[in-house]
Amino acid sequence: MNALADAMNAWLEGEQAFGRGDYEKSASCMQQAVAITKLIPDKKGFDRPGFLSPIYVRLTQVLGLMGRHQECLTYAEEALSFFGSLNRTFFASSIVAVQINAANSLAQTNQMSAALEMFQKAQAMLPDAPELANQGPSINQNIRVISRMLNQDRSERAPKTSDKSRLNQRQVEAVSKTPDKKWWEFWK
Repeated sequence: MNALADAMNAWLEGEQAFGRGDYEKSASCMQQAVAITKLIPDKKGFDRPGFLSPIYVRLTQVLGLMGRHQECLTYAEEALSFFGSLNRTFFASSIVAVQINAANSLAQTNQMSAALEMFQKAQAMLPDAPELANQGPSINQNIRVISRMLNQDRSERAPKTSDKSRLNQRQVEAVSKTPDKKWWEFWK
C-alpha cells in the first residue's frame, strides 16, 4: 500500500474513532496521518495543504478535548506555521479553527496573554471564514473575560476560578472535508 493510502486510512480511522468518542484513538490516528503525509514526496497534483488542513484541525481539537494542551499547542504551532506560507483566505476556516483550539489550550494552561492574542487573531480572520461565523460570540466572550482577568490586580498570578469558568472552552472544528476519491486515484 502506498503512503497516501496509509495516511488516508489513518485519517478516516481517526474520524471514525472521534465519532465514537474514542479521543485517544482519534489523536493517535491523526498524529499518524500527519507523520505519514510529511513523508510523501512532492508530486504534481498532490495537494498537501488541502490534505493536511482538516487533519490538523481535528488533531488540535481532540488533543484539547483530552486536556493534552501542550501537544495541542505543538501541533497548532506546526499547523499555523504550515498555513502561514499558503493562501490564507483559502484556508481561513482551518486557520481560525486551529487558532481557537490553541487559544483554548493556552487559557487552560494559564497563558492568558497568549490566549488573548490568539483569540484576537482568530477574530480578525473570522470574516474570511464565514462558515465559522457562529464562533464569533464565543470568541468575543473569551476576549472580554480574558481582558478583564488580565486587567485585574497584576499581583495576582493565577486567574480567579470564577472568571476562568466563564471562558467558552469549546474546541472547534472547521467545516468537515471528507476525503474524496480523487486523492486515492492520484496515487494508484
